[in-house]
Amino acid sequence: MPQLTVIDQIWMLICAALVFTMQLGFTSLEAGITRSKNTINVAMKNATDLVISVAAFWLVGYSLMYGDSFYGLVGLDTFALYEYGSSSEIIIFFFQAMFCATAVTLMSGAVAERLRYRGFIFIAMIISLVIYPLFGHWAWHTDNSQQGWLAALGFYDYAGSTVVHSLGGWVALAAVIVIGPRQQRFNKNGEVNQFSSHNLAISLLGTLLLWLGWFGFNGGSNFTFNEQSVIAVVNTLLGGTAGGCAVLSSLLKNRNVKIHPTMLLNGCLAGLVSVTAGANVLSSWGAIFMGGIGGYVMISVSRLLVYMKIDDAVDAIAVHLGAGCWGTLGLVLISPFQPALAHWDALEQFAIQCIGVIVCGLWAFGVSFLALHAINRFTPLRVTPVAERMGLNITEHGAPTELHDFMDFLHQQTIHEDLSLRANIDPFSEIGVIAEKYNQVLDKLQQTVTQSNVILQSVADPIIAFKPNDLIVVSVNKATKRLFGYGLEEMLNKPITQLVSAEKMNTLLKRKINTKYEEIEGRRADGKKLLLEVSLAKTALTKNNYYTLILKDISERKEKELQVLNAKQQAENTLEKLQSMQNHLVQTEKLAALGQLVAGIAHEVNTPLGIAVTTASHINGEINQIIGDYSSGELTEEVFNEGLNKIQESVQLLLKNANRASQLIRSFKTVAVDQTNAERRLFKLQSYLEDILDSLRPNFRKTNIIITVQCDDAIELDSYPGLLAQIITNLLMNSLIHGFEPDQHGKIVLEVNRKGATHITLLYKDNGKGISLDIIPHIYEPFYTTRRGKGGSGLGLHIVHNLVVGPLGGQIETLTPDQGAAFLITLPMSVP
Repeated sequence: MPQLTVIDQIWMLICAALVFTMQLGFTSLEAGITRSKNTINVAMKNATDLVISVAAFWLVGYSLMYGDSFYGLVGLDTFALYEYGSSSEIIIFFFQAMFCATAVTLMSGAVAERLRYRGFIFIAMIISLVIYPLFGHWAWHTDNSQQGWLAALGFYDYAGSTVVHSLGGWVALAAVIVIGPRQQRFNKNGEVNQFSSHNLAISLLGTLLLWLGWFGFNGGSNFTFNEQSVIAVVNTLLGGTAGGCAVLSSLLKNRNVKIHPTMLLNGCLAGLVSVTAGANVLSSWGAIFMGGIGGYVMISVSRLLVYMKIDDAVDAIAVHLGAGCWGTLGLVLISPFQPALAHWDALEQFAIQCIGVIVCGLWAFGVSFLALHAINRFTPLRVTPVAERMGLNITEHGAPTELHDFMDFLHQQTIHEDLSLRANIDPFSEIGVIAEKYNQVLDKLQQTVTQSNVILQSVADPIIAFKPNDLIVVSVNKATKRLFGYGLEEMLNKPITQLVSAEKMNTLLKRKINTKYEEIEGRRADGKKLLLEVSLAKTALTKNNYYTLILKDISERKEKELQVLNAKQQAENTLEKLQSMQNHLVQTEKLAALGQLVAGIAHEVNTPLGIAVTTASHINGEINQIIGDYSSGELTEEVFNEGLNKIQESVQLLLKNANRASQLIRSFKTVAVDQTNAERRLFKLQSYLEDILDSLRPNFRKTNIIITVQCDDAIELDSYPGLLAQIITNLLMNSLIHGFEPDQHGKIVLEVNRKGATHITLLYKDNGKGISLDIIPHIYEPFYTTRRGKGGSGLGLHIVHNLVVGPLGGQIETLTPDQGAAFLITLPMSVP
């Protein structure tokens, strides 16, 4: 087994994947050429041969083909690929498994439309387990000194014109001979019936997919990426092109001959098969020559098979067997023109190539022919005549396609409500009898239309039938007379526009489709207007086409809907007013908190200011006393020094109280301005919390509550300080009001910690009375309070929650400690 470089391994994987796409190509090609009633069966066979061939090649095929050779006849080791070898061996197994799948699938198209699915499985197993791996060993096993016996003779087949394609063609020939031609393919007078194809466009797509896969088929057969690989890919392109050109040239000679698409497709495939044996050594001219002759060979073999009344559904035998043999033998015939093959002795090599082709035919055809005869004696390979007529989709897989077409017809008839439509009866279709009976039912239905009028007269909703060209009413039921107040004679043969709005009716008719649940205005005989719900449908019978109009009076319902709509609008207006009032109350709560702050600061500032005024008055008196003593000449040094000492003490007291007042005013200004402006800025959190506490200390001065802050002074927030001040204020006042009894000793802690690089946590906790568990679910609801009538508004924590999760972009969680209340607030250091 050759050892591949990394580049070679990548190349081989790509080529193996391309060969895999050939399964898609064969499926599309065969499904498109065969009749629609067998397409699913064809696709199933292609999927099945892939599964069986890969499994069989893994189990024994790879071992028989590439194991250590026993006298050049068979490999005898590595069964079931018990252990993976090197990566090179794994890739080569993958690549060769795709070749095995290709050899098996060549047969599926030839026997299409008549072979039992179970019989196909048997054939696929025979090819995968015996026929392909043994012949592949003879022709391609060259790793050890003991080569396959054909390889030892010098048999040359680069990528499998014989090993893969001729082999598959021989098996296909044996299969079609054993199971026979399709019904009505050949008439008794010798005429050949050309069956219609399901979708030749899909076949074209399949051919192109095969062509694409062939690049990997030939390009990877060298097991390495080198110049020969590139030559093989280009020759593959040229060979397929030449095969197609050969078919065109042969058919265009006669102007009266129509070029059937399958001939062009098969010509390209024959050209590809022809260059496969020597794709790596042919020159461009050689590839053109081989592919062109391959196209002519395919045409000749195809005509021969028809002459012999051998039915190949997709001409797989002509393409793969005929062109495969030519590709293997013709390579030697043009060898004098190929520098890479000049060392061959042409006659000797031709004899060796002939041996390989003959051995392949005897082996593949002989084994498969005998095996199929034996299988056919125990279980019939061919489906029954009835099953073949109905199609293998339904008989083999329970999946008809003609039935789908018939159901589609029923669907279209339901949409258009056109009873004049008839199902097309195909005598070769599996549902021909059903379609014929259905058409008989439709004929009978037309005869009973008149009888249905009796039923229509008992319907509660008004029904009007009118002609589409002049809108003349041809039929009404009793409910119509009751609704509009007209007599029967007053409505029949009169335009329907006297009953309903002409403008709306014209709009509905212009749509040319059935209309349901449209609203239209009607007029009673007494002039009263009605609001009606209308359904309009077009009905087509054999002789007369007309529209049916079904009406329902919805005037009362619409009036009630209007009442409901007005009530809804009133409710929405009331809700808007309530929301406005709530917003006003929230703003009032904020201002009230600010008012408490102002009152506390005013009271707190008043004390140092009063002391300052008294001290200033005392200083002024001392100064006047000194001035009076000085003016009267009674000022002594002792009196002067004593006066100066008093003044100095008074000034120090004055400065102390003035500074205190200044600090209080500064804290108040910082917090109050932030709360009123709500502007975003960068600020130090620790100092700002201290400012908040300073502004609130007047409220706690007469209490026994101690407030402490634990915060790293390096923490900075890019946020809204005013909103944060509002939150802290509300929490502190909430603790003051709800958490502690008067004169109760207590403690409040604000603990700030970093949470990662982008967030902080602020733990607010007190050791007061705490919050009852039944209250916790409601504490953030607006207006919910346990102190209603005692100064509680129920908006404090509601505002806290809205500010945290709203503009500050954070989260708040209510904790339940053993004592007191606690809130954990998570905030981003930079608000979104």
